[in-house]
Amino acid sequence: MTRRFGIRWIVGAFTIGLAGQPHAMGWFFEPSTPVQSVVLTPAEYNQLKILAGWAHGDAQTMYFEVKNPLPGAVFCPAVQFTDKGDKVSTKELRPKLYLPTDSMRKASVSPAEKDKIKSYVLVCTCNKPLQGPAICTGS
Repeated sequence: MTRRFGIRWIVGAFTIGLAGQPHAMGWFFEPSTPVQSVVLTPAEYNQLKILAGWAHGDAQTMYFEVKNPLPGAVFCPAVQFTDKGDKVSTKELRPKLYLPTDSMRKASVSPAEKDKIKSYVLVCTCNKPLQGPAICTGS
């Protein structure tokens, strides 16, 4: 009987310790500034260094190389295409691009038929604080 009491006490203490841990950690760390994910402004988008094109002999797969000079991380999950008939479509980048500051990544989109595409734009977002300067933050 005494042994069961000891095991129950240990299990109970362990459970209480786990349940209280997130609350206890809040005493040591202040919450960060709230942010929201927003689409890049045209000025921010123009700062990205984007190289795009098709590999020789492959007119179905469009390749992208993107460098992020902005002060915060950028996320680019898709590309918006306008075809020669002015029809707009969006296709997913593979892999989706997560670009920390001063980093460069590569991705592709397929199918993206070279002779049918009139223009493209990467769909990119970054996190900006709800209060204070409206600049991309985070790494």
